[in-house]
Parts: sequence; C-alpha cells; structure tokens
Amino acid sequence: MHDELGSVIRDVRMRWRIKLALRGLTWVAAAAAVSVLIASFGMERLGFTPQSILVARVIAYVAILGAAAIFLLRPLVRRVPDQRVALYLEEHEPTLDAAVVPTPAAKSLLTNRRSGTARLDVALSERTIDHA
Repeated sequence: MHDELGSVIRDVRMRWRIKLALRGLTWVAAAAAVSVLIASFGMERLGFTPQSILVARVIAYVAILGAAAIFLLRPLVRRVPDQRVALYLEEHEPTLDAAVVPTPAAKSLLTNRRSGTARLDVALSERTIDHA
C-alpha cells in the first residue's frame, strides 16, 4: 500500500509540474509577444538602423530569457516534498475526504519544515492504510 501511495503522489507531482510548465510557457509566450511588439515599435521609430536592430534584438532576447527564468525554470527547479503534494492533492480533490492528510496534526506537520520527513511519511502512509 505504501508503494501505491508513493506512485499516486509521484503521478500528482508530475501533473502539478506539467501545470506549472504550461503556466510558465504561457507567461513566456506573452513576454515574447510584448517584447517583439516593443522592439518593432522602437525599430520603426528609429528608422531601422543597424544599431536599433541590434539593440531591439538584445532587449527582446533578454526579456524572453528573463521571463523563461522567472516563470518557467524557477518553479520547475524547486523540489516539492511528498507531504506538500499530498496536501495539494487533498485541496484539489475533495472526494478524498481527508484520506491522505486526515488530521489537523498532520497538516501542522506539513507546515513545520524542520520536522523529519520520514516521520510524516510513515504517519501519512499508516493513516492512508487505516482509512482504506
């Protein structure tokens, strides 16, 4: 049962990361569109000189890379513990009826980052097994 719970949490984590990636890609695409519009407006105002084209390219590339770093890479690089994924699952799937994170004591353990993850993993697994 512990392996099954781990599998479910891994699946939820993967879907959560896909959701973050799609949200990040949306922001990057919006930033790219805005930066290209601003760059084209600037180049038109400056008469499409070689210097204006170079500056517009650099500004557009920096804006796109900055948006990718902020909205795409930063959320995806962050490591999310199993306990947080379980709490996310509880919050977004009301039919579970507190089967994964059942008690206020377990939720308080989730917020206490200094507590041992092994202690909560065992409590989480045991409570889920008891609930099933």
